Amino acid sequence: MLYTVISSTRPWSFTASIVPVLVTAAASGANLLSSSVLRAVCFAVSVHAGANLTNTYYDYKKGIDNQSSLAKGTGHETLVNKQLTPNTVLGFSVLCYLLGAFFVTPTLYWVPSGTFPMAATIIIVGYILSYFYTAAPVGLKYHALGDIAIYLCFGPLLMYATYFILTAQEDVDENVSDIKLWLCSLPLGLLTEAILHANNTRDIEADASNGAVTVATILGRDISCYIFSALLVTSHLAAVLIAALYHWGALLCLCSLPLTFALNKEIKQISSKKKTQEDCAKVMKDWPEKVAQLHLAFGMLLFIGIRCSQNGFMHTLS
Repeated sequence: MLYTVISSTRPWSFTASIVPVLVTAAASGANLLSSSVLRAVCFAVSVHAGANLTNTYYDYKKGIDNQSSLAKGTGHETLVNKQLTPNTVLGFSVLCYLLGAFFVTPTLYWVPSGTFPMAATIIIVGYILSYFYTAAPVGLKYHALGDIAIYLCFGPLLMYATYFILTAQEDVDENVSDIKLWLCSLPLGLLTEAILHANNTRDIEADASNGAVTVATILGRDISCYIFSALLVTSHLAAVLIAALYHWGALLCLCSLPLTFALNKEIKQISSKKKTQEDCAKVMKDWPEKVAQLHLAFGMLLFIGIRCSQNGFMHTLS
């Protein structure tokens, strides 16, 4: 049962929450082996696992995950194949959220009183968005609001929460500007959103038939493909801006361009009127996994680049 529970949290997706923590640690000059960085990672992964389990529970309850979706490779088998009961999944999701609270609560005790309101607000908003991404009665995912929720949770909210965890006890740079932290979060948030958008573009017909409204179902496949491409390109442009203003090593992110070019080539194939519906489905089948690979490569290159450089190349040239 333990293996089934762990598998149902989708641990392969945790890089989306671990990488922003590492990038924040690099941007603030934190000791990567410190207890604060470990607590930040545990907090991020715990809440991410809780959100994944909540998503599995409500997708099953709403009928989005079923034998038909499994056959198409778009559903989650945990509840459909009765590997766990719905109450078990919901119970473990609550446990994961509580575990996240255990790791982050000391931060609210240690942060300076003047910082407490902002830190508490960011953490609480993050919890609300991660839970109500699929949970009733809100279900942001089903009302075309999932995209903004994902960007915020895996971009600025997570990185600001991490920064508060690190600065509460660690001897780190407490003068990291809000603009710098937001800019460092921008490409990671956009790439995580690209994972969701790729998934939603692939699943337009399935989501529409189940009554789920996403940005992709509203705009249609062609426009969604353009947005998908724009998300990938903008992420790299943001890395260049980080390199210009703060850490020239962020240019390392450009080493992930071959992965981006490969995805853009597939996007062009989908836009071709010569492609049948079946051909498009085959091309898009692995899009979420491919974008996740890009996110990991890009994120680790950004982490290394920030860690190994202190100034932007514009500062060096001036």
